[in-house]
Amino acid sequence: MIVPTPVSVIVPVYNGERFLAEALQSICAQDYQPLELLVVDDGSTDTSAAIAAGFPGVRVLRKAHSGLAATLNHGLRQAGGEMLAFLDADDRWLPGKLALQVAALHRQPDLDMVFGHVRQFTVCQEADGEREVFSRPQPVLSKSALLIRSASFWRVGEFVEQRDRHDFLDWYARALAAGLQAAILPDLLVERRIHDSNVGRTDPAAQQQRYLNTLRALIQQRRQSAVDG
Repeated sequence: MIVPTPVSVIVPVYNGERFLAEALQSICAQDYQPLELLVVDDGSTDTSAAIAAGFPGVRVLRKAHSGLAATLNHGLRQAGGEMLAFLDADDRWLPGKLALQVAALHRQPDLDMVFGHVRQFTVCQEADGEREVFSRPQPVLSKSALLIRSASFWRVGEFVEQRDRHDFLDWYARALAAGLQAAILPDLLVERRIHDSNVGRTDPAAQQQRYLNTLRALIQQRRQSAVDG
């Protein structure tokens, strides 16, 4: 008999009351157990923490506001699962997401992490109510589409907490340098919500600068490693 592998899911939230319940519902609706669901509240001033606490089995971790990467790291230090997954508080998983990814990692013991396809969506107001409009699914390397073995994650280490760097781009580059093996499933697993509070929309210049800063830092690190080596 195969014992199911415990999965820890980390949901960072900062003033995310608009969409948090829908995100958590998409996790709770997964047909996979056992799950450890950690919602890390980054000093929200709205009802985010209360919404999370209203879901049975959800563990709410509260901290002073310090940014996304620090919030993720706080949750990671508390996570006890053998596998790790993440979901942004304004996005949602599709049914079967975890089961498909856990099965893929069990089939390939040398695989460290697995992603899937993601589609974006917006909500349009129409005369007869709201309608969701979807983009075409695309293979995406993102935290919300990731399932990774905990041991593999910690071979790379925590997310960089410098606010002028892109946390996941930096981490994934370090993961490749560490030799981690990744695969992208052909299945649609995640829906990313596009709305007026997305970081890329509220301050696109700052987001682009974070990408550039991260790339420059990674190039400098590789140059230094080549010199030292």
